[in-house]
Amino acid sequence: MRIIVLVVAAVCLVVLGRQVRSRQLRAKYLVLWTALTLCSVPLVVDPDLATRLSDAIGIYYAPATLFLIAVVVLFLVSIHFSREISQLEERTRILAEELALARLEAAGGEEGQGRGAGTGTPAPQVSTQGPTTTLSAR
Repeated sequence: MRIIVLVVAAVCLVVLGRQVRSRQLRAKYLVLWTALTLCSVPLVVDPDLATRLSDAIGIYYAPATLFLIAVVVLFLVSIHFSREISQLEERTRILAEELALARLEAAGGEEGQGRGAGTGTPAPQVSTQGPTTTLSAR
């Protein structure tokens, strides 16, 4: 049974490596999943390690210790991915605003006059402060 688990771990590492090569997975995530896979190998090779670890931290049931470790690791991975998603959402919002401004400027250039010219409505002012771009009427 131990050999089967080790073979499955090796196959998972090969699949992850191929995904990185085909650009379906970023290399930094390969490092994360490789580290998690390699941390599980000692538990497969020496099953008494889980019992000794449980005794050391005061948990009487070894599978509960493994479950606790898995929950903590998945919680940390979830926090990491939430952070990544938040950064990507911010970048997407900024790019959408920049695209809207570029289209507005292109439309104004095609007409031969800026937005609001001759109507008494002032043209929008672009402010790029920090990582965000804002559009405001004067």
